[in-house]
Amino acid sequence: MCGIAAIFAEEGSASPALNELERMADELVHRGPDDVGYYVNERIGLAHRRLSIIDIACGHQPISNEDETVWIIFNGEIYNFMLLRKELESKGHKFKSSSDTEVLVHLYEEKGIEMLHDLRGVFAFAIWDSKRERLFAARDRFGEKPLVWAEHNGRLYLASEIASLLSVMHGEYRIDKTALYRYLVFQAPVAPLTILEGINRLQAGHRLVAEKGRVRVERYWDLPFPEEIVSEQEAEEQIWNLLLDAVKIQQVSERPLGFFLSGGIDSTLIVAAARSAGISPIKTYSVVFPGTSYDESRYSDEAARRLETEHHRVEIDFDVKDLLPLLMRRFGEPFGDPSCVPTYAVSKAAKEHVTVVLSGDGGDEFAGGYRTYLPLQAARIFKTLPEKWQDGLSDFFASLGKAGGRGNTDRIARLLSVLARGSAKRSYSFWRTRFPMAMANEILRPEMIPDSEELAEFGPKFIAEKAADLSDPVEGARRCDIRIQLAELFCPKVDISSSANALEVREPFLDPVLCEWSEKHLPSSLRVRGRVTKRISKKLLGRFFPPEFIHRKKAGFTPPYDDWFRGKNGEWAADVLLSERARNRGWFRPNAVETLLSKHQKREANLKETLFLILAAELWAREILDRKVL
Repeated sequence: MCGIAAIFAEEGSASPALNELERMADELVHRGPDDVGYYVNERIGLAHRRLSIIDIACGHQPISNEDETVWIIFNGEIYNFMLLRKELESKGHKFKSSSDTEVLVHLYEEKGIEMLHDLRGVFAFAIWDSKRERLFAARDRFGEKPLVWAEHNGRLYLASEIASLLSVMHGEYRIDKTALYRYLVFQAPVAPLTILEGINRLQAGHRLVAEKGRVRVERYWDLPFPEEIVSEQEAEEQIWNLLLDAVKIQQVSERPLGFFLSGGIDSTLIVAAARSAGISPIKTYSVVFPGTSYDESRYSDEAARRLETEHHRVEIDFDVKDLLPLLMRRFGEPFGDPSCVPTYAVSKAAKEHVTVVLSGDGGDEFAGGYRTYLPLQAARIFKTLPEKWQDGLSDFFASLGKAGGRGNTDRIARLLSVLARGSAKRSYSFWRTRFPMAMANEILRPEMIPDSEELAEFGPKFIAEKAADLSDPVEGARRCDIRIQLAELFCPKVDISSSANALEVREPFLDPVLCEWSEKHLPSSLRVRGRVTKRISKKLLGRFFPPEFIHRKKAGFTPPYDDWFRGKNGEWAADVLLSERARNRGWFRPNAVETLLSKHQKREANLKETLFLILAAELWAREILDRKVL
């Protein structure tokens, strides 16, 4: 994990200056406290903040090829770099370090921008090719490493985080109304947009090429479609072997290594694979929410005992008033998933002992772990019924869901209601959109609502575009979650919350070899069947744990944040949400916000999701806009 920044000046524009790059790098020091490096000429400026993991002594960046015509700044890890290095050496390339970064330089010399298909790892990087006067940047397949960019006054700016860009891009920036709307619907603005007009986020699986006066962004990778589906028995063995391999290659590090262990299926399976791979010692870390229904420490304790790990329980003890503003500054834009708080807490605790951690993130998307997939199976049946039967079932299910309710039961009832009448893809938005369209229009001031005749269909249409054109609605929804929820929420959450503590988190479930094989060959029945989700993961974990450990109600990683808007924290939240500063921004209707807060505090309704979205937006504004970073 590192921080990168770059300035590319078009002909006739001001050349990059070292002091500009220093300011950009200063905003990324938390991502790379071990080292800093620069490369500057009249066209390009590169800056790098390093957290040293591999080749600690000789991994300084930026790094170049032999004749210094190709330079790179790199954030990430390439797990197959030794294999690539041997191939490059056989073709005459000479290396001066043992780092994976230098391999990328020579691979670019061989294959140009098509090099990305050879990489097994996670990355965000920028390569300067002086012969072609080309800046080439790319982001890994699932968006595990971040990269934002902007064009401003004849220059192209790149950085790991928005705050780095804003440290040198002075001017007036406006809130992107479409991005704000997406944030309310999906908890994040969703790439390529960011909350600020003119600043873009490079999408997962995309590359950027700037040359000859133009910038082009293009997709280089997408989820493969199913090909030859194998038997369940063959799939189970193949997935286990691929998972073992992913854990083995991702544990390579010259710094101490640990594992996140929540006691859930995914993190426990990763630790079980590490134990089977002979990794020792195994240090594990879990979060504890004492005295609440969210406390599942008994499961992480049991998993640690059975797998014989050196286990560390992290009891959540923090001041929301201090931590949330810090996190919003690090995210660089509003971020509406409150699980960033426990992710930050467990990362901070782990950093006291290790520098690299393996986690179970991506396991739900990989194996079909969400309960939302269960009712989607009903779409297969509804399609065979007469139209009047579909209408009757739709009305019945609608009557079960409370109007405006956001609980799981209400969502599933509404989901079934829409499933009975229409497209499985479009109806899935009734679950995944966190902020109902009607509520968004009630909360936002009129001038902040995007101009679009189809605004009411925004959530359903956007999700339908992200879902693959598959006949199986469960698989379509799962792939949609990979493109939106995983890429836009979970990967950024893990990256920002861990990098704020100079901790690198690796995710074996997102290994490209494992994922591509499973997408092509894994039977859908090994993901979801009947009332059972993530069957493949549960079958594998059954080799180590009894059924009562495996077949229990799924628990998320969400903190008990409904209480953040009550009691002492509630007083602080009210001061923020109802402040003059918040009113003057002109984003939300003050009376509507006050009503939401009052209903929640009186326990007339649980509106924690909506309130957290508004609170996070205001805290971000105070950290970025009010500090006049712009």
